Amino acid sequence: SRGNKVLTSNMGFRGQDAWRRHPLFQNLWKNPFPGIKPAIIVFSAYVAGEYAYKYITLGPPPKKAAHH
Repeated sequence: SRGNKVLTSNMGFRGQDAWRRHPLFQNLWKNPFPGIKPAIIVFSAYVAGEYAYKYITLGPPPKKAAHH
């Protein structure tokens, strides 16, 4: 009987997990990387633009020699 009382008591740590229910921490994993989609779009546009610029100014890339 005495052991059950020790297991069910809070032992003075009543609000130790209250921070987990704070609104700031509620939706952390809903969107863990908030800027990844715009970053991918901008980076892809940059790579495509650079390739187009080099293709227009330097012409098509040279053919690679076949290895025997």
